[in-house]
Formats: sequence, structure tokens, C-alpha cells
Amino acid sequence: MLATVAIMALLTGLLVPTIGGLLDSGRRRSAIIKILNASEFARATALETGTNVFIGFATADFPASDSARGFPFTRFITFRTKNPSIDTTVTASDYVLVTGWESLPSGISFGSVQRSALKASGQSNELTIAQSDGFPQMPDGGKLRVIRWDSLGMISQPTAGLDLMLYIYDGFFQNNQDNFTKRAQNPGQTLFDQIIFSRFTGRGRVALTTVD
Repeated sequence: MLATVAIMALLTGLLVPTIGGLLDSGRRRSAIIKILNASEFARATALETGTNVFIGFATADFPASDSARGFPFTRFITFRTKNPSIDTTVTASDYVLVTGWESLPSGISFGSVQRSALKASGQSNELTIAQSDGFPQMPDGGKLRVIRWDSLGMISQPTAGLDLMLYIYDGFFQNNQDNFTKRAQNPGQTLFDQIIFSRFTGRGRVALTTVD
């Protein structure tokens, strides 16, 4: 299975250059590859372990310590539920960490766009993490927005189809808003690379979009 994940990561890396015209920022391109690879790895892990696998995103609600103040809308972490048949070590946590915190390239952020996985309607994909879960740099009761793959490799959270998207842009999140260092040519519009996930295949594809 690990060989399969490696092959999928390679294929993802080959796929993105074919849409290079959409990705005019080298750092955004690197971010797209990183997210697509992470989502393929999460899906493969769900199929291999028979568990729910999550990618959790630090958003504006992330109660970060001083050492993690740059986390909101730039960091994500992969984790899964336990499977008693393979997780024989007894711990207080409900989850098993698959990765540590991963970061987008410097100067690139996830967009805090309504109707996206990071601001899904009705908080349908918000997860509260206990201190006993052992997530680094998260206090008790910290919240993450998640994309969840079930044991069949399908996406079960967020629940609304319009929320199965991520937006990536050149800039940073500050003062509770996205701050763009590169904009679309038309005044009043902002430029994003958009990752659209299929609920049934659990896979993502890339598009270029503007938001007024």
C-alpha cells in the first residue's frame, strides 16, 4: 500500500504541471501538489486501516500558543480514528496521529472563503480536540475544521457538497481577513486556485477561480 501511495504522489506531481497555465505562482503550485498528495495519502490510509482519516486545518478559531501564532490558514495535520485490530497500544486519545503539522509554502495561505471546507455551513466539519489526544501545540478543547475520508475512501465531512473545496492564494490571514499580495486583473476580484473534492472518489482536482 505504501508503494501505491508513492505512485499516487508521483502521478499527482505529474498531473499538476499539465495545468501549469492555471498556476502562475510557483509557491501556489507547490502548495497544490502538497495538498493533493496529502489527500491521496489520507484516502489510502483510510482504505488500508479501515478507519476514518482526517486532514485537520488550523483556522481563525485555532487557539494557538505563542509558538503557533502563524498556524491559522497555513497549517494542516493528518490523523485517524483507532482500529483495535491494529492499534494495540492503550492510550487516552481517541485518535492516532498520522503526520505532524505540515505547512504551506511561505507567503501562501488557505482562503477563508464561505462555502469551503474551512468555513463549511453549520459547522458540519468542526472537530473538538481534547488535550489527551496529544495534538502538538493544541490546548484542551481546541477546534479544527476537517475533511474526513471513511473506510471506503469516500469523503463524509463536510456534509454539504458546496463545502468540498479548498482555496489557495498568495497572501496571509490577518485581522480576521484574507490579505492578498497578488490579485486578479479585474478590479474588485481576488484570484484563487481551487481544489474541488469528489465525495465518492475522495479525490481532488484543480481549477482557477475569482471571487468578488
